[in-house]
Amino acid sequence: MSKLRSLQTANPIVDDRTVAGDGATTGEDDKVALKKQMSLFVCITVIVGNTIGTGIFISPKGVLQYTGSVGLSLIVWILGGVLAMLGGLSYAELGSTFGKSGGDYTYIRESFGSTLAFLVVWMHFVIATPGSIVVLSISFARYAIQPFFPGCDPPDEVLLMIALACLVFTYFINSWKVRAATSVQNIFTVAKVTGLLIIIVAGIVQLSKGRTQYLEKAFDDEVNSFMDVSLAFYQALFAYSGWAGLNMMTEELKNPVRDFPIAVVVSETIIIALYLLTNIAYLTVMSAEELLASNAVVTFADYLFGSFSWIVPAFVALSIFGAINGTALALTRIHFTCARDGHLPATMAMVHIKFRTPMPSLLMAAVLALIAFVISILTGSGIENLLNYVTFANWLFIALVNVGLVYLRCKRPDLKRPFKVPLFVPIVFSLSIFYLSITGIIAAPVETGIGLAIILTGVPVYLFGQWKNKPSFFYKLSDGVGNFIQRFLLVVIQEKETY
Repeated sequence: MSKLRSLQTANPIVDDRTVAGDGATTGEDDKVALKKQMSLFVCITVIVGNTIGTGIFISPKGVLQYTGSVGLSLIVWILGGVLAMLGGLSYAELGSTFGKSGGDYTYIRESFGSTLAFLVVWMHFVIATPGSIVVLSISFARYAIQPFFPGCDPPDEVLLMIALACLVFTYFINSWKVRAATSVQNIFTVAKVTGLLIIIVAGIVQLSKGRTQYLEKAFDDEVNSFMDVSLAFYQALFAYSGWAGLNMMTEELKNPVRDFPIAVVVSETIIIALYLLTNIAYLTVMSAEELLASNAVVTFADYLFGSFSWIVPAFVALSIFGAINGTALALTRIHFTCARDGHLPATMAMVHIKFRTPMPSLLMAAVLALIAFVISILTGSGIENLLNYVTFANWLFIALVNVGLVYLRCKRPDLKRPFKVPLFVPIVFSLSIFYLSITGIIAAPVETGIGLAIILTGVPVYLFGQWKNKPSFFYKLSDGVGNFIQRFLLVVIQEKETY
């Protein structure tokens, strides 16, 4: 891998007078690198856009089912949001401290070394990122096409074509320009918030009409076991996951020290309010039993909007597309950062000389997503099962990041920390997540065992990457492929550090 790093110096594509995207001759300040162009508003939309996807339309049923009580389910939605905010604030300290992209990978590497950090990347690289993109793309297609097939299921061929088009467009726009991708994120975040506000306002209208019968006895139902309530938190946290996306692209923030904590608090407050009020709105038109037996958002729209019920699925589709774009925008930066550290092929750490995007990393992610798409077609729910297998591990890594924050406070007390959280924040968060993860392991030991085995396949890959005496043909092949990719895509290693 290290030999590929020398390709830039031998490549005639760029020199000290690199031509920028606007045609001007550049100097030191405009060398090829990721650009700091994300404002505070974009930071907020990235978190909100990454978080609000399918979760709020899927998880209400799971939260209610595992709590067994309407009142307790609403409390779980609030506490789940508070827990997500605590996690986000811990990440805000780490993001403002290190100023380096990569999120979980970067922070675990700083705390516990490269081997464990690589497993985070491997999990995202082979399963989490491509699998999430595929599942979200198919969900987007299903909601987007639903208004055209009222009362029946759309043809599978049409569904898959729309999902594939969504997937390809997402990676195209992210490879083209960061500003274009963030503009898409801004637009679709506003759209998804608008969609939820339509549901909330409709719910408020129902409350004003006195439709409170399903809320008046919210705590009368028998609460399920403590173990089941823990699983309800797991369901809620699935809907709240997304705050870490911003940390994966820290180097592109204009003012990370100021923007991280503000973006976390503002975005999580907005999301908690939206989620809580959306669940209350559902319960103004349907009982707990009806909610458990149906697709809540579709039933809600059919009940209140009649012939205009297609409006809600349309906004759900927009919400999901925003989550797809946010996933592609953020998670590919993990691959980029890992490659820059020498643990993935060096071409994946290159930046396009004009667009200033990590194009090779994005294209590799697109290829893996297409492979996952084909697997999904051949196996049905195979990709969703794989995602479920590694969900517990993803949360364990997130908890480990918070443990690492506490560890770094002791190991490196003199490290400059522009923003610091009270130590109880990472401690409470990590203990909560460890407990919920253990609960999940007990509830599904086979699935979690399969997920762990998949993640551990990254160990030999890491060891091979660290092997110093690889055969000469391997270097010749990798250098040849890397040189071709660099020239074909017009990409180079960053010409200056961005952290």
